Amino acid sequence: MMRLFLAAILLSGITACASGPYGQLLGDDGTSADPYNHDVIIVGIDGRYYPTGLGRRTIDPGPHELLVRTTKPSRSGSGYDDRQFFLNVEPCTRYYLSAQHPKSATISTRDWEVRLLRSEPISECRTESEGENGSEVKQQASQ
Repeated sequence: MMRLFLAAILLSGITACASGPYGQLLGDDGTSADPYNHDVIIVGIDGRYYPTGLGRRTIDPGPHELLVRTTKPSRSGSGYDDRQFFLNVEPCTRYYLSAQHPKSATISTRDWEVRLLRSEPISECRTESEGENGSEVKQQASQ
């Protein structure tokens, strides 16, 4: 009975989060054909640190400070430097992030930068100005 109750609470929380406009960050898409471009793990958003990190996050629209880590293995085993990345998240938009490493083999694995590969609309998301069919709702002025 307790499991059913907890599942209901969790499900209602997930539904509530996705009911309004939101953005998505994807760092684990793996679609780049560039061999020096690697997935990233999102380890922090706006000063909140996620020790385990995830490749995908749902986020509120607006300006955000992201902390990301490359998934490229280190040759020395010394770990990776995290990178800050500032992004103004638009409502109902999905962003694909990656780690762009230099082509030179003599440059340290730690030398890389965050790259925004692309962004696209989230079809199942609705902004406050959109109706059920996705078209803008026209407000009629009262006369």
